[in-house]
Amino acid sequence: MNNRLLPCRRNKKKQSGTVGGGICLLNLPESSNEDMRKEVLEIVAQIVPEEKNKLGFMVDSVHPGSRVKTDCTEFRSTSCLPCLDGTYMNQLTGLKHCFPCTNCDTGSGLKIKTSCTPTSDTVCEPLEGFYCIDSKDKGCVAAQRHKNCEPGQYISKKGTASTDTECSDCSDGTFSDGTFTSCQPHTQCESRINLQLIRPGNASADAECGEHSSNTTVTVISIVVPLSLIASVVIFIFIKRKCVTGLFSKNNEDNPPERHQPEEAREMVEHQQQQTCDDSDQQQ
Repeated sequence: MNNRLLPCRRNKKKQSGTVGGGICLLNLPESSNEDMRKEVLEIVAQIVPEEKNKLGFMVDSVHPGSRVKTDCTEFRSTSCLPCLDGTYMNQLTGLKHCFPCTNCDTGSGLKIKTSCTPTSDTVCEPLEGFYCIDSKDKGCVAAQRHKNCEPGQYISKKGTASTDTECSDCSDGTFSDGTFTSCQPHTQCESRINLQLIRPGNASADAECGEHSSNTTVTVISIVVPLSLIASVVIFIFIKRKCVTGLFSKNNEDNPPERHQPEEAREMVEHQQQQTCDDSDQQQ
């Protein structure tokens, strides 16, 4: 059997479903693979109705949404069955099996756009945050996640279902953490009341500001306390020396030195001077 398409012989007896002669698409050996059957179908399906009538042939095949149950012969037409769940047939066919519906794998960044029917395949589209890198029959068969912009870059063009995200670098004096749609200017700490710059900004982070009061207080305390201690010591020494000097001067005025002052009188004067200074220290 060399011919792929076998003309059905005209029956002498009229049989239901028989119109003149016919082309049995299904008179192919059972060993024929599905691709061969599909190729034969595509060739015959190109014959438009006018040409079929002119040639006097009948295309003996099953309609979309169906599959072949038994092949046609010269005595009977093809019988068919509907496609099973999860399968479809979108054309005239001579195949005994419908095509499996496409699975829109979420792990591959796809979701269902149009569900599978007996006469049409599933149509997939990218998930949110993905874009299509391979399309077929108005659907997407492969998707890729939108890239993330790096710190120091901003999103110059948001990604869509068909295009990737586009990033651009921030200019001097601005920053972005990679999620901004435009770079933001660094905060000017000095232009704000009671704020000072703690850490300068860079391309990926804003400047860090802090309050003036806290640092000023620490600075004042660190200077004033040591100076106060030093001043107290100096004042204490000055008063002590002044006390001693004043006592000696007063005693010299009240008791002019004598050439031959008795030892006992000299000790009494020294004791009085010491007692006066001690009283002065206690009062301070």
